[in-house]
Amino acid sequence: FVEMIHPFVDGIGINCGCPIKEQVREGIGAALMSNKELVSEMVYEVKKRWGNSICIETKIRVHDNINETIEFVKSVENAGVDFVTVHGRTKNTRSSQPANFEKIKIIKENVKIPVIANGDCFSLKDAMDIIKFTKCDGVMAVRGILNNPALFAGYDKCPWGAIEKFWDYSTAYG
Repeated sequence: FVEMIHPFVDGIGINCGCPIKEQVREGIGAALMSNKELVSEMVYEVKKRWGNSICIETKIRVHDNINETIEFVKSVENAGVDFVTVHGRTKNTRSSQPANFEKIKIIKENVKIPVIANGDCFSLKDAMDIIKFTKCDGVMAVRGILNNPALFAGYDKCPWGAIEKFWDYSTAYG
């Protein structure tokens, strides 16, 4: 896969966070959180072959036991991953429950690589509060950015200009 796309991208994300049951049943997505050796081997092999010419990110969720999550992140860190994105929920935690930023903070304190916090970011203020609390290197907003693509520009609602730009792109490119 990496050999095929390497000339066209600057980075690759390994998604170990998708909780969709069909994905987990197939052994991908959040199921990979139970196999840190496999994920670490994937990171190691890519870095061994392409080095720093490609950025590798691993997106994860937290385990119930924070020590398992720290072991996972340290394992991919030792394999050469460039950064991790940590969703503050387990694979079984519903989005109606708050993200656990305390666990993300603990992970950040225990690794040397950049950590991106993920979960419950719906405004620029949320992003700043998450960074202040976790000391993470960045914030990922999924539901928030889908609702308002101008979230990180400080808009409370999606501005009309963003809708026009989306419309222009969708009609220009199909």
